Amino acid sequence: MKQGGVFLLDEISLADDSVLERLNSVLETERSLVLAEKGSGDTNDVELITADSSFRLVATMNPGGDFGKKELSPALRNRFTEIWCPQSNSRADLLQIVQHNLRAGLSLEGGDLGELMLDFIDWLTRQDFGRRCVLSVRDVLSWVNFLNAVCERDEDGFMTMGAGAEDDDEEGMEWDLRLDTVTAFIHAACLVYVDGLGSGTTVSCADQALLARRSCLGFLRRRLSRMSRLEQEALEALRVYDTALPRQPQWGDDFFGIEPFYIALGLALKLQRPVLLEGSPGVGKTSLVGALAKASGNHLVRINLSEQTDVTDLFGTDLPVEGGKGGEFAWRDGPLLAALKAGHWIVLDELNLASQSVLEGLNACLDHRAEVYVPELAMSFHVQHHKTRIFGCQNPYTQGGGRKGLPKSFLNRFTQVFVDQLTSGDMEFIGDAIFPNIDKEIISKMVEFSNTLVQEVNVDRKWGQRGGPWEFNLRDLFRWCQLMQADQAPGFFNPGQHVLSVFRKVFGADFEPYVRSREFHITPLNLQVGFSVLQRSGGAPATLDPPLSITHQALRPLESLMKCVEMGWMSMLVGPTASGKTGLVRLLALLTGHRLRVMAMNSAMDTTELLGGFEQL
Repeated sequence: MKQGGVFLLDEISLADDSVLERLNSVLETERSLVLAEKGSGDTNDVELITADSSFRLVATMNPGGDFGKKELSPALRNRFTEIWCPQSNSRADLLQIVQHNLRAGLSLEGGDLGELMLDFIDWLTRQDFGRRCVLSVRDVLSWVNFLNAVCERDEDGFMTMGAGAEDDDEEGMEWDLRLDTVTAFIHAACLVYVDGLGSGTTVSCADQALLARRSCLGFLRRRLSRMSRLEQEALEALRVYDTALPRQPQWGDDFFGIEPFYIALGLALKLQRPVLLEGSPGVGKTSLVGALAKASGNHLVRINLSEQTDVTDLFGTDLPVEGGKGGEFAWRDGPLLAALKAGHWIVLDELNLASQSVLEGLNACLDHRAEVYVPELAMSFHVQHHKTRIFGCQNPYTQGGGRKGLPKSFLNRFTQVFVDQLTSGDMEFIGDAIFPNIDKEIISKMVEFSNTLVQEVNVDRKWGQRGGPWEFNLRDLFRWCQLMQADQAPGFFNPGQHVLSVFRKVFGADFEPYVRSREFHITPLNLQVGFSVLQRSGGAPATLDPPLSITHQALRPLESLMKCVEMGWMSMLVGPTASGKTGLVRLLALLTGHRLRVMAMNSAMDTTELLGGFEQL
């Protein structure tokens, strides 16, 4: 206002009403602002700022109706001159954008790349599973950028990585990362659109995601076959979702990857767009990112988001100096800003649990600007694309738990990937690899048992609806195997010790299910209930008021609770009101001689009440 510049209010509809109303006088004809906050002294003088004649105020916003978006009040909108910006979705505009950005020399025999690209997008948006796909220039440019990157033809424009020589006389083999145009076109379609079917705006087709992908590849096969004869490499690319096609990771001294894509160790991936992984709990979204970072030699920073997360928790804030003078503060980088500075990989876990203000605060570092502006420092920090990679992980918002749908404008900044449920073969392979001392046949039956539970409880709803909804996944299988290793001798594993119904249906008469014991033993050193044993602290016994007694009914849940403590697992007791849940925990603390801290939770609690915060002395 003082210098007569142009001020842009981006995403104005996301600001609080009190903030917008404070600007009312600036939007009126007098264009003035009273700074009552600067009043001081006996005279209570305040500063009145009148905008320079060349000052201009411009605002942008997305229309209301999407997740997290809202409309401005009619009184505020009336102070602006509104201009509607139509989306550039006309075929002629998009075709010109493709042709302008596509590298010279890239073409298909018998057809135009841009025309085929737009034909696929038109076909996809007319299908039932693709009607909610968001068509944007960002996606089209991502497709073009991928083709430019992997179809690079000049010698200095592509990456070759030595795989190591077999002997001293031979030169090391090189992995040529170039792809032919047809193969690259197929992989680009999968990357930009097909991989994301079942997530975000297309969550309604999650159950039929595999069929939808096959339909997309079928369309591409038909269209490409009309133009030219498909080579073997292109035919294999059309089987990218075929689980029967064998794929093995390739390793070298300076690269890692799966044919036909490789990552140079210590570098980011080929495209600079963030990746959003969405899938059910336990399918390995975060683990997949962690494994990829480890294999490529990159340090990974994991940040868990929630409703309580604030922008300052990510970027940093002024904090009291440890050991400093009273009132002495200094800037401390948040984990996200520190990771961006260091060039680390970043995974934002549970992205759809974050508040709208946090999501919008991330916008600039996720799109073409690739920067973070910190007002407290008046500085901008840029994402180091040659090092840093940003990932997001989330469960579908339909699974509840405080999750919400993300705005289309935010989702469109990511390359979305829907992570399918693990197949029985996947779970058996993982179980055999992590627990090699357990017989493969036993693990196979344990997987079958888990799948039977899912079918009868979650799908058919035959039983077990009280206390639901339930989720049976790989984490449960891991805990089951860990219990067997902890309690039983190798060669005599009995999975029936830790399961109940449906067991005989799968395992037959080979193993007998364990229904818990009512045996209770206590010594000065140990406490034992059934197969669960805990050491006692040996301190002076605590006194409880009122005193607690051990009942036969409490022994079974007490054994399960003790086993969780013994294995170091987090446990949650669920039951009707006044069923003795809190009393059971207090009883276990009393019997083992440990001090118990009890905190009553309620909806008004904040994370600082659990974790702590700064208080003025």
